[in-house]
Amino acid sequence: MADKGLKGTIAYGIAPHEGGTTTFYSNLAEGLRERGWRVLPVSVDKPFDPKFTDEHHISINTGSRNLNDKVRLFIEWAIKENINILLPMFETEMLIALPYLPQKIRCITRCANIVRSAFIVSTLYLDRLSFVLTSSPRQFNLLHSQWGVPLSKLKLIPHGVDTSLFNYNPQKYRKNKALRCFVWIADIIYSGALPPNPRSLSLYGLPDGQDEKGAEESPPAHLYSHLCRRSGRSPALPYLPHG
Repeated sequence: MADKGLKGTIAYGIAPHEGGTTTFYSNLAEGLRERGWRVLPVSVDKPFDPKFTDEHHISINTGSRNLNDKVRLFIEWAIKENINILLPMFETEMLIALPYLPQKIRCITRCANIVRSAFIVSTLYLDRLSFVLTSSPRQFNLLHSQWGVPLSKLKLIPHGVDTSLFNYNPQKYRKNKALRCFVWIADIIYSGALPPNPRSLSLYGLPDGQDEKGAEESPPAHLYSHLCRRSGRSPALPYLPHG
């Protein structure tokens, strides 16, 4: 018998392992379950690390090397489990299955970063997608202007944070000596390693003309007037979440 308080079932494509993908799933799934959703992390014939699985994880073992068989068995599983929403992420079988799933299953992709593969994966079978979730204005703009995603199918949650939850008063925070700052490093294109000097990312919001050595020797008063400074080619963001 179905749970009357259940909003629906979400299939999340993941073969759990150590890394940010699993962390993102864990945080998202916990919040969705608290709100009445059934969330099933699922993979098809993929190796996974048992240390990072939870009691909800489902591994579909097809016993076949044929990709068509894998896709067909996933579709059969989705219908049997009465899936309402699919987040295929980077799971090949689920991405291929998108145009063949019943129309009642809403399909949502997430643009994970700003590398080409992320744009390709998040825009496959665009006509079948309910929407593409982005986490920065840069992703949002590129997906629309260069990848042809209609504005009606783009959703933006800035940097993974719903800023409407924050009641930000600049004057209040400038006067608050117990100021806490959230620092978000974003828009780093994978190159195999971080810059040789991580402090070159300007995490400390230095005012113009002040070098890092000077900042170390000075009190953190500069944070009150310059909450964040961006470096690199990306444009400055219009806000920084606080709490």
